Amino acid sequence: MAGKVGLVMLQFEYLNRKKFGSQAEFLEKLQPFLTSRSRTAEKVKTLLAADLA
Repeated sequence: MAGKVGLVMLQFEYLNRKKFGSQAEFLEKLQPFLTSRSRTAEKVKTLLAADLA
């Protein structure tokens, strides 16, 4: 499957400051899931961080 690209859509409930106090706290919770799913998790995390900034 080398060189294959796929799309993953993550759906979340409404998130506010009561659920996560900061973006960093959200990404800290998301990171274990991402690293367990793909070798490209760091790229996804970087994209998410840039998009949420």
